[in-house]
Amino acid sequence: MRSSPSGPSTLLTIDRARILRGWTRRDLGRQASVDEGTQCDLFAGRRRPTFGTLRAICLALDLALDDIFSFAEPRAQSLERVSRGPSRHTHRQMSWHKTWSLSRRIIGGLSAGLLTAAVALYAPIGLATQSPTEMTVRTHLFLAVLVVSAAGTWIVAITPHASIPRLVSSLAAGFNGIWIFSFIGLPVVVASLIAIFVSAVGVPRRLAAAVVTLAIVGFGLGLVVLRLTEPPGEHIFG
Repeated sequence: MRSSPSGPSTLLTIDRARILRGWTRRDLGRQASVDEGTQCDLFAGRRRPTFGTLRAICLALDLALDDIFSFAEPRAQSLERVSRGPSRHTHRQMSWHKTWSLSRRIIGGLSAGLLTAAVALYAPIGLATQSPTEMTVRTHLFLAVLVVSAAGTWIVAITPHASIPRLVSSLAAGFNGIWIFSFIGLPVVVASLIAIFVSAVGVPRRLAAAVVTLAIVGFGLGLVVLRLTEPPGEHIFG
């Protein structure tokens, strides 16, 4: 029995999943962090892909590895497998994959819902603050970031294959970490951490690393804003 991960059926499966998402091959390369030269060689049959390349493509397209690996086997065994249909293992793996994908969307939706509620509750306070100048700038900026965070998290929950919303959502969610200094800010912090988690899982490592990095940068920017907009008498940093 011999595996053939670069056969016509494999390429057809990958191309079909790509087309259903409305991606070009360049889009797929960007999502999976696979360069165009490697893709060209793969689809032209000039190179057998590495396991890492196939795994990255599967993650980008939400495919299971079983979907693209085929095995050469005796004809009698092949006919027997067809008559039996997909194996229990395949059914179980497909079921788990769909459940995990749906779970991510639900969790992302809950996070987006919490952030949206925070926007609705904080908007009257943020927009009503007119003095001192430092507090006006701070509250308006906090509200704007909350809006961006909620919108970005909704997009990630609804269209999980989009990369830019993940990056924007993680940056804004990291900034929201400064709500930990507020006695009413814990729900915002929790929702933001969930948004970062949802943005960082199920994607290629480079994108996940970028998500986490931007979240850390966002938190740092939030601390800087807190320090620069500190009104007289407030001593958050001692």
